[in-house]
Formats: sequence, C-alpha cells, structure tokens
Amino acid sequence: MVCEPIKKLRAVGAPDYSERLYVMTFHRIYTFNTQLKSGHYEIKDVSAILKSNQNEKDFMIFFEHSVDIVISCDNRKDLLDLLKLRYNCLNRDITLRIFGVTN
Repeated sequence: MVCEPIKKLRAVGAPDYSERLYVMTFHRIYTFNTQLKSGHYEIKDVSAILKSNQNEKDFMIFFEHSVDIVISCDNRKDLLDLLKLRYNCLNRDITLRIFGVTN
C-alpha cells in the first residue's frame, strides 16, 4: 500500500540516522534495513503520534504492545494521512491522538 524511504532516529542517546524502508500494508507497518525485515508493527496497536513542530520531517509513532519508532521522512504528511485512514478503518470506536511537540 505504501513504500517510503525513511531515516530511523533515536528518541534518546546518540543520534542514529539509519536508512530504512517503511512499508505499510492494510494491517501492519514493516521497516526494512538493507533488505532484511528489522521490525513489524500492528496498525491497530498505534496509541499516539507525535509530530515535530520545528520541521516537516520528524515524527514518532507510539504502539501499545511493541517498541515505539522515531522516523524522519520527506513525505511525512502523506504517510501520516494514510496511517490515520488505516487506523480509523481498524479502530472505528477509538480516536487516534496526534500531538505537535518541539524537538
């Protein structure tokens, strides 16, 4: 459904700008590191999204049952719009929380 090159960031500690590939299907999000699957996440388990107010690239996706991911991508708006649509289809009774924060 969606395939986008991203940079995986670290929430704490030394900066890590690992090049990854973000793939979103109808039910899951996958990240690939040099053609190997490095992570998979359930869209229905997204609990919140934090977007940076200081730039148009950085955001963080929080999950209820797995590790959170911090991402930087050039196409943040489209990527998040599609994630919101898929989330709303899977969780009709729950509102996805989206917050704007500083770095």
